Amino acid sequence: MTSFFLALLMFLSFVLNIYMLKDGHNWGDDFAQYIINGFNFIQLKPYMSGVMLDQSLISFPGFSLMLAPFLKIWGLNFLILKCLMVVFWYVAVLAIYKILRDMTNKDYAFLIAALLSLSSFFFIFKQNILSDVPFFCLVCIALYLFEKHKCWNLFLVIVSLAFWTRPVGCLLFFAGAIALIQRKSWGRAFAVLALFLINCVAILMVMGVSKDYASLIHFNPASIFYDVKHGAEVLFCALFMLILPAQTDLSLMIVIGFIKIIKILSVFILAGIVLNVLLNILARRLTFLECFACLYLVVFIYFASHSQTPPDAFARFMLPLLPIVFIQMYSVYKLSIWGRLRFNLCFILIWICLIVNVYNIYFNRNFNDSVLTRGNVEMIEWVKNNVSIDEHFMFRRPRFLALMTGRVGAAPLASSQQRGNFDERIATLGIKYIILFKETSVYLLNQLKDDAHFEVVWENSTFKVFKVI
Repeated sequence: MTSFFLALLMFLSFVLNIYMLKDGHNWGDDFAQYIINGFNFIQLKPYMSGVMLDQSLISFPGFSLMLAPFLKIWGLNFLILKCLMVVFWYVAVLAIYKILRDMTNKDYAFLIAALLSLSSFFFIFKQNILSDVPFFCLVCIALYLFEKHKCWNLFLVIVSLAFWTRPVGCLLFFAGAIALIQRKSWGRAFAVLALFLINCVAILMVMGVSKDYASLIHFNPASIFYDVKHGAEVLFCALFMLILPAQTDLSLMIVIGFIKIIKILSVFILAGIVLNVLLNILARRLTFLECFACLYLVVFIYFASHSQTPPDAFARFMLPLLPIVFIQMYSVYKLSIWGRLRFNLCFILIWICLIVNVYNIYFNRNFNDSVLTRGNVEMIEWVKNNVSIDEHFMFRRPRFLALMTGRVGAAPLASSQQRGNFDERIATLGIKYIILFKETSVYLLNQLKDDAHFEVVWENSTFKVFKVI
């Protein structure tokens, strides 16, 4: 009966999420690069062709390969691509349900699956065509398959796909090798590491080598304690806001109170995790799931400590940690000394989260962050009709505009105050047009309007376009 109600709930919430999808997309540049790369696969062009003039970091090709068949059949259809995100989410929910059913109990697994099926985080996030949800899905499937000995080959395929989707997918290989070595399964551990190397070579053959990845690594021993503390605070707050997003006044009140507590306890929570991992290592009972979670935690504490991203925006990176979080929640309530109350309290808290998520969904039922409004579409059409294929533009979101127009451009400097460097980039990159937001580019607008080297060639209520003379 539980399985029937879960299937019904997942089906109804799946239909709801599909029905509430909105056409178009926000300004985010990453999604545009994934889609451009997908078209490049279809058209047999170089991987980074048509993305932008001075592309720095290159996204891994797995997600673009997933999009390619849909782009081939339907072209640039945002609704179709967003439907794919919904499918990935519900496959991940099903995988988490099976993991929890095996490691906890059926009632708890059902409640968590219901919570994720009605996640208000995903209700909003599904409007983004990004690799986070597909990667989350592949991680959950891999975590489930690892213990299924008859599915070993499928497990290897899934971890390879996860690695092709995001660089951090390599942690699945490392976690698998560590777990297998702990069990003295040397042959399979060697196979996992060998497959990792094969995938590295294949990925590099597709996308080439970018020296800019090394620029992501910064290490300052003098600030290590502060960095770990700050990273832990951001990470644990993001995890909480993933389960209970602050999307309405009601949820915001709840989140604000808990965030203060989490920031105080974050160092102690991290210390407890480290102690538990060390004890499991000594007892030789560290599972694949725990090993992956530990490695992932270390990597993202580092990135959180060096990022200005707020916890709510960082929450999407925490999706792969959800299985271990829910397992640990179950373990904590089992260790409680409150008898029957421990069971009721745990389930009551989950029910509260579920109710608040449903309220958030209702409140945000008409959410639409598409930027394909009249003013923006006018600018896109002007670029397509007036900028030739071999001319280049400078725009705040160059990959978005490249996707929508087929023209290639570059972004301005992060600091628009550096006028000298701005002029140097125009000359170096051969920029012909400067496209500026009227509301957010006041400094450059004032600089260019009196400069004889630039002339206004088009404008509407949102944008002003300068031509470089």
